[in-house]
Amino acid sequence: MEEKSKKGAPPMGQGLYERMHHKLERQDQQLEIMLSQMPGGMVVCEVKSGVPALWVSESFCRMLGYADETEFRRLTGGLASAIIIPEEYRRVCEEQSAQLSRGDEYSLEYLAQKKDGRRLWIADTGRRSQSADGREILYSFLMDISRKKAQEQRMAAVEQEVRMLRHLQEQQRLIESSLLQAAACTAYLSTMSLNFTRETYNCFIAEQPSFFAHRQGSLAALIAEARRRLKPTYLKKFLRTFSTAALLRRFQRGEDEVYDELQAVGRDGEDHWISIHIIRVDNPVSSDVMGICLLKVLDRQRREERRQQELLRDALDAARAANQAKLEFLSSMSHDIRTPMNAIIGMSQLAQLRIEDPAYLLECFRKIDASSAYLLSLINNILDMSKIETGKFKLGQEIFGLDSLVEGVLEIIQPQADKLQRRLHIERQFSPQRSYRGDLLRLKQIFLNLLSNGLKFTREKGHITWTIQSLDHTAQLEHLRFVVRDDGIGMSEAFLQRAFHPFEQEAVESTQNHVGSGLGLSIVYNLVRLMGGTISVESRKGQGTRFTLVLPLRLAALPEPGGAAEQRETDWRAVRLTGCPILLVEDNSLNREIARTLLERAGAVVTEALDGRQACECFAASEEFYYQAVLMDIRMPEMDGLDAARAIRGMDRADAAGVPILAMTANAFTEDRAQASAAGMTGYLVKPLEPALLFAELERICKT
Repeated sequence: MEEKSKKGAPPMGQGLYERMHHKLERQDQQLEIMLSQMPGGMVVCEVKSGVPALWVSESFCRMLGYADETEFRRLTGGLASAIIIPEEYRRVCEEQSAQLSRGDEYSLEYLAQKKDGRRLWIADTGRRSQSADGREILYSFLMDISRKKAQEQRMAAVEQEVRMLRHLQEQQRLIESSLLQAAACTAYLSTMSLNFTRETYNCFIAEQPSFFAHRQGSLAALIAEARRRLKPTYLKKFLRTFSTAALLRRFQRGEDEVYDELQAVGRDGEDHWISIHIIRVDNPVSSDVMGICLLKVLDRQRREERRQQELLRDALDAARAANQAKLEFLSSMSHDIRTPMNAIIGMSQLAQLRIEDPAYLLECFRKIDASSAYLLSLINNILDMSKIETGKFKLGQEIFGLDSLVEGVLEIIQPQADKLQRRLHIERQFSPQRSYRGDLLRLKQIFLNLLSNGLKFTREKGHITWTIQSLDHTAQLEHLRFVVRDDGIGMSEAFLQRAFHPFEQEAVESTQNHVGSGLGLSIVYNLVRLMGGTISVESRKGQGTRFTLVLPLRLAALPEPGGAAEQRETDWRAVRLTGCPILLVEDNSLNREIARTLLERAGAVVTEALDGRQACECFAASEEFYYQAVLMDIRMPEMDGLDAARAIRGMDRADAAGVPILAMTANAFTEDRAQASAAGMTGYLVKPLEPALLFAELERICKT
């Protein structure tokens, strides 16, 4: 029995081994469980190049995204160094070696790389040891500190931002201090802090020059020096305002600022205007009464004030002179307008008294025509000046020769010279073959004004000479000098300075007819400037006047004889418009009667319309191509002439686009002509109507 029992029992050593094996397994399981719960992983590796891992924990694999140790070894070769990003590897090795050279422990932080390539921050803490077989090994514990690092980076960024903000604030304070100091130095001669309790002062901006001898000291010494420098007339005022006792009394009454301007002698020995501005300042650290004194030199301001006062006086004098000139102009214009109006009214009344005398009636009508023409010239001068002053004046462009300019002027001025017994001479020093492009009408206006002045201010048997001289020319341009001189009464030297100003006249009582608007020379001056030329005047009392103009005229080819540019004079009374149908559109009954009478006398068949709407109705109701012309007023009730012209042009008729529509209006400005053309009008007649222009245009239309 005894032998049998011994024979079937396991050896004693084998049971102990199994128990120890199970115990070790349980310890390994417990260690794995413990490591799996920790926020990191464990690695055991050899201390040699590449750091081969002998063992890695499951938590280590999970942290780096590997399924298990097998996958980690398969993808990394079992090298713990494979998790370190390449750019960090050398630094990590050097730091680890340096720490292990000083002991058996190390602690590192570095960027690691997960299985999927994403990066994370690792805290690696380890200890060197020795295995049972004598190899050096490292026990390393690795923890994911990415959140901590992100927070540290955010904190570092915030700290950096705070440091930058503090630096910027400090820079801003320095800039503001520098700007304030620069502004104070620029604006004020001296800036002083005042202590009224201790009776001291101090110039606290070193860059400012001092008006006084010392930059700091007692208030008593400062006031004493100020008394020596002040002009005597300001001494009492200064002591009454700026003595310490006076300032303290004002501060006690609640005043915070005291200001005055005085005159004193500076350190340069010159007299200066200065301002003293004292401001009470709250004292946060003691009970001393404090203030700031701002001292400023006002010499420039005073000079500017005097200059402004002089400018104001000059402007006031100029305004008074202009007002006086306008009053004189209105008085003169009242006289000048009433003179031809009186002739028109008087001649009309006389004609009615002798209605049976045709010869007398004809003479009255001639005088009425002459007075009307003069009245119209006065009105045109005023309108021309208005257009020039508002910048609305436009120069025309037409081809002409100098002979046509001279002849056109002489046709008007020679009869006047003959009537007044003045001797008019023309000196021509130019090539008659050349032609020019420019505003012939305005050139005539210039020389008619100058020659008329010569006639007006020259005594009987006096001489007026008009010289035209070519100076130089290129292929496109020729400069000509025009001189108009007379041996009349002349102008004073004082008046020469304002001879070209509007409304100006000198010695009106010396003129022959006591007429003139005072605008002629001003219009001439502005027209010459608009043409790019120059004008000057020389004159002496009792010895005559000389006007010299230099004008650049653009060269052009003369039109062929009989061409469109050739103008011919037409006796409007001889024009026949027999059977020509014309639509007359005019809201004023008197104007309508005058136009209808003139047209019917020439044989035209006239249809009347009182406004634009009636005109459209008449045209729409007529047969196509019935009307050969439409005379259209612009300003009318219901529908104005521009809208009526547009309406006619827009009608669905064969003749709507081509029927001639002539504006017949008192609107004489260039922009009015442009508006009429844009509305579809083909001609422009300015009221009061000139029969010659009206019938010349109608004759051309009816013949075509």
